[in-house]
Amino acid sequence: MVQSMFEELLCRCYVMDRLLEANLSKTAIWINSLLFMMLHMANAGFNWLPACGLLFFALAMSIIRLKTQSLWFVGAFHAAWNFAEGVIFGSSVSGEETVAIIFHSVPLPAKPLINGGEFGIEGSLISVLLDGLLLLLVSLYFLYKTKYKNKRHLTDI
Repeated sequence: MVQSMFEELLCRCYVMDRLLEANLSKTAIWINSLLFMMLHMANAGFNWLPACGLLFFALAMSIIRLKTQSLWFVGAFHAAWNFAEGVIFGSSVSGEETVAIIFHSVPLPAKPLINGGEFGIEGSLISVLLDGLLLLLVSLYFLYKTKYKNKRHLTDI
């Protein structure tokens, strides 16, 4: 949980805030998300599939952080994900071994698209699709909220 909060502090606090101070919100979202993905490149089992999932996750968390101004929410979400993935379900977390308490996941080398192989479940096709869906839903939610808010203000005039 400490590692996930450190990653959030580095990417979605320090790097993102420096770029937001320069009024570069789109650049802030992309740069910190790419940095987040690159922080995991040296991990065991890293390839294009985990890279896509990590990028989708990072983009979604960056949008949430930008729109809510809450680092605590994205930090807690990230920590809860890592805790569930590693400690509860016993899967590798971003290629790092964990101590399983409830379940112990054994990756099947012949099924990396299903279980993520050495990288862990977040390197699986299922996780990447879910991260993509999360990004889509977060984007649509804040887009709708912004348009609805602007439309409501126009009718108040």
